[in-house]
Amino acid sequence: MIRFSQTQGDVSELANGYPKDGIQRQIISIMELSNMPYSFKDINELKFNIDLRTQIINAAYALNNSELDFAVFRETRCNEAYWIRERNGGFTLKDGVKASHAISDIFRNTRSMPQNVPPQC
Repeated sequence: MIRFSQTQGDVSELANGYPKDGIQRQIISIMELSNMPYSFKDINELKFNIDLRTQIINAAYALNNSELDFAVFRETRCNEAYWIRERNGGFTLKDGVKASHAISDIFRNTRSMPQNVPPQC
């Protein structure tokens, strides 16, 4: 169930603006058919929420299809050009490095990182 607090919005018009088989329409349908109320200020806030959920889903698919590997903190590795590896295994972004570049590097170079290197970065 989708509710608006300030103005009424046309949810079906918004849904028609997305591809017929698109994830956005599935999100809207699930929200509309749910017994749980989804409350938004207006149609623009709903659109933002749908677009955000879509990007999260796309990112999850990209992550699943990548060769990214997860590790417990004591076994983590990182690119020293972007990150400082803390003693506990966490990473701190180096000064002067753009976070967007460091994150992009993870996706670009994960395959090339040696798998059996002790965590030293």
